[in-house]
Amino acid sequence: MRKGIKYSLVLAVLIEAIGCGEGDTSNISINDRYELPWKSPGAELLQIGKVLVANKITGCGELYVRRRKTGDNEYLVACTRDTKNWRYYVVKTNESTVEGPLTDRILSPY
Repeated sequence: MRKGIKYSLVLAVLIEAIGCGEGDTSNISINDRYELPWKSPGAELLQIGKVLVANKITGCGELYVRRRKTGDNEYLVACTRDTKNWRYYVVKTNESTVEGPLTDRILSPY
């Protein structure tokens, strides 16, 4: 019986250690994964624009970006047509992919 408890405890510790690796950002809020403040896109506008168009994302008459803290090729993008209703996307320029619109509570550009 004691042997079974020891093995169960060791197994639980291993599972916890594997599940909580330093590279795991799934429990970090989206607002904390991207740099602040929101910025008008500069040099990255062409890349982000191409990815949005390729993924048939419309309604981005005005957009702002936040670069991911751990990488240069991923952006949180805020899009609006009317400066009141914002839609948020994660754009990965190196993969040409878009995730969203996101439903997370995200700090608006203004």
